[in-house]
Amino acid sequence: MDDKLTEWLRNSLESWQPTTADVIKASRHLKNYERKQLFSGSGWERRRTLGKLYEYSIYERILTLAQGSSPIKYIVRKGRDVPKGICLKTGLAQNGLFYSRRGDIYVRGNGQDLAEFDILLVDSQDSIVLIEVLESMININDFADECHYKRNLLEFLFGNRVSDPVVVSSIDLLRNANCRKLFSQTENHFVRTKPIEDLVSALDSTKLKEDSDVQHDYGKLVTFSELQPREFDYRSHHDREKRQLIEAALQPTHSVENLAQKARLSIVKNVIIGILNKSAIKYLLGTKQMVVPPLQDPLSNQEFLHHFAKTLLVLSLPELRPTLYLKVRNRCNYLKMGPASLTTFKFERNIEAQHTEFYGWLEETDLFIGKTFSQKILDYYLREHVVGWRMKRPQFPKF
Repeated sequence: MDDKLTEWLRNSLESWQPTTADVIKASRHLKNYERKQLFSGSGWERRRTLGKLYEYSIYERILTLAQGSSPIKYIVRKGRDVPKGICLKTGLAQNGLFYSRRGDIYVRGNGQDLAEFDILLVDSQDSIVLIEVLESMININDFADECHYKRNLLEFLFGNRVSDPVVVSSIDLLRNANCRKLFSQTENHFVRTKPIEDLVSALDSTKLKEDSDVQHDYGKLVTFSELQPREFDYRSHHDREKRQLIEAALQPTHSVENLAQKARLSIVKNVIIGILNKSAIKYLLGTKQMVVPPLQDPLSNQEFLHHFAKTLLVLSLPELRPTLYLKVRNRCNYLKMGPASLTTFKFERNIEAQHTEFYGWLEETDLFIGKTFSQKILDYYLREHVVGWRMKRPQFPKF
């Protein structure tokens, strides 16, 4: 990154004292239900929406500061600044950069949302700069890995045009060991701002409706397509990773740790191995505990088949973590089951048809795998370093 831009961002944002007007201006990007959640939502809903409002506050602040300033050449549009008609609903076979229906910037692979880029800039040297905005310590332990993955994606899309990322937060992220390690690396930069939470708490909720439908237009705003990202076929990358990971399990020549290091360079997030056949399911239930509230444990083979129409084995990258996806019978959702221990899979989240294209990818999978094959995959990849319950937010299985 241009050192001039790094220093400019740090000086401009760290000295910034947010005002009520800044918060109201940023709230134009929120949906009506989100404005209500700031004042009457549950704790989790309010926290999530407050984080989104903070992100838009940083976006608006950079927009204002960038006018007539040389360090920033372009800012990629987001939120209300995205022209109508180019925000697309997800669909299988979508690959590359897309705007979500609310105007957020996503990279999709075969319709699956791989990553969200909070803010993208182009500096005076035509380098692409990612600004990551963080306003919560929830899932903070995964943050360093997410930053690494997003940088991989940017370099894949734009090659050597990518510069150092900047993380902006009102939280002291250096209290977290993973974040300290992240920012000890010279290619990652941290900028801390003052919080906006007290300003929001003191606001009259009706004030947030002001200016909500105005679409601003600045000379430095562009859409991501104007940056000319690389085109790619995510499915072919997935299938190549799948062949390599299966071969490694069937004919072990490398340690799982070495494979995981290699996987850190991949753009693939989940490798779908296949559907377990009846003998594989019987082996699974005989060797692993399935914790699916409110079902009683242990589940018999008959009970399991009564509740679930199919079971898919998936490896999550980069750690190569085995996960199971159970299709609930007569419903349009899967239960994601993660390894809580070497002998226990526990419910982590619902995968619903209306919320994710990964559901569609799971649905179209038709390759069945047997007991011996699935046993080798699980025995090889289910190691101590990948176990641990990972529920990102409170959920209950949907039956």
